[in-house]
Amino acid sequence: MGKENFKRISSKQLEARITAFTVILAVIVMNILWWTGTQFLELNNNHNITETAKPFNQQAMQHR
Repeated sequence: MGKENFKRISSKQLEARITAFTVILAVIVMNILWWTGTQFLELNNNHNITETAKPFNQQAMQHR
């Protein structure tokens, strides 16, 4: 009977460890996805800014 109680405790500990590992892994994956998204948006915005600025500078030079 003592062994059964020990098995129950260890299974609960195992379940808790699996849950904690899953939560930590999910947080890490979400952080990676968030960081990748911010980098992509920043790159996209910089690309759009340079593309819209170039024609404006060319038009300004032509008007001179």
